Order: sequence, then C-alpha cells, then structure tokens
Amino acid sequence: MALSSPSIGRRVAARFLDMLVALLLVLCTNVAFIGHQQADAISMLTLLLFILYLLFGEGLTGQSIGKKIMGIAVISTKTGMRAHPLQSLGRNFFIYFFFPIGFLIELISLLMSGPRIGDLIANTRVVDLRHTGHNNEPAISPLTPDLERDSSSATNAWIATSKANTSQLKGQESQGGEHDNTAGRT
Repeated sequence: MALSSPSIGRRVAARFLDMLVALLLVLCTNVAFIGHQQADAISMLTLLLFILYLLFGEGLTGQSIGKKIMGIAVISTKTGMRAHPLQSLGRNFFIYFFFPIGFLIELISLLMSGPRIGDLIANTRVVDLRHTGHNNEPAISPLTPDLERDSSSATNAWIATSKANTSQLKGQESQGGEHDNTAGRT
C-alpha cells in the first residue's frame, strides 16, 4: 500500500498551527512572568523552547501538534518509520536558520509540488495518515514505538529466512539421498 502525500494546504496549515503553538508558548510564559526578577532569563528560556519546538516538534512521534491536527506525519524515506529527532532537525534547520529566505524557498518548492529542501537533506517525507489504510485506518502510526515495528519486521524476516533454509535443506537432502542411493548401487 502506497502512502500518499498530503495537500499543500494541509501542510501549510500544519506549519501555521505549529507557529501559533510556539508563539502562544512564548506569549503565555512572558505574560505569566511580567515583573518577575528573572523575567529576562525566563524570556530567553522561552525563546529557546520556541526554537526547539520548531526544530524538533515532529522528532519524537513523527508529528508536531499541527501535523497531528491535520492528520499528517513525517517519515524517514530510508526506513518508512517515523522521523528521528535528528531528521526533524535536518528538515527544519534550513527554514529557521535562513529565515525568512529559507522559509520562502521551502514554500516555493512546496508550491512547485516537489519535495522540500529540508526533506531532501534529512531523507524524510510527509505522508497523509487519513484514509490510507484499510477501513480508513492510518497506514502507519507514528505513535507506535519503533521497537514494536522493528521486532515484528525482524520476526517476519526470521520466519521467511527459516522457511527458505528449510526448503533448501529439503532440496539438498532429496538430491543427496538420490545420489547416495545411486552410489550405493554401484
């Protein structure tokens, strides 16, 4: 089953929601600590959290808050599993480090229906989780631990290898047995 890409509108809406979440975090924290002796330090910490959320927001589950709401997720093109935190950093670094030029370049690449530069750098892809599986179930669940998927894949690979080895041994036994019987007759 092939995973489809979400519409540009849903991707842009997810990014907008993520920016909104990050800005609300900064705003609420700054309002809560107005007049506090350490207000400047708290503002700097909040700014750091803002940046970390934007860079690593989808790195733990494959989905940021905006992506979760929009029903999309980031997966690794190499493994097909949710993106690793370093991949999240790689795909978002270009946008924010070179802001606003990086943001505009990424938006143009999206509008041209191509992969984002960040996705090319990080070997990631954004996929649509809505209506991609059987009975409208998601084709992947970014919230499912990788260990479960890895172990089931490893188990399936082990079973397939065991069956192949068993078939190969049976084939060798039948060939070897016939050869031995022929040799015994001479």
